Amino acid sequence: MSDDRFEAVMQSICDGEPEVASELARKSLQEGLDPLEAINNGFMPGSITSWRASAAGMPFCPTLCMREKR
Repeated sequence: MSDDRFEAVMQSICDGEPEVASELARKSLQEGLDPLEAINNGFMPGSITSWRASAAGMPFCPTLCMREKR
């Protein structure tokens, strides 16, 4: 996953677009990316950013968080 793709994943999470994040994850796995790399460099930073925004009273995407709990 390129830095641009990591950035796209983080942005999709922050924007509350789980479908985009899911599609990027699917493509990354199909391209042979190590799932842990995708999590550490894209999904977790995006989630942390969203959680921090929520704590600061900014809009948050609960649907994505619900999917993460599964």
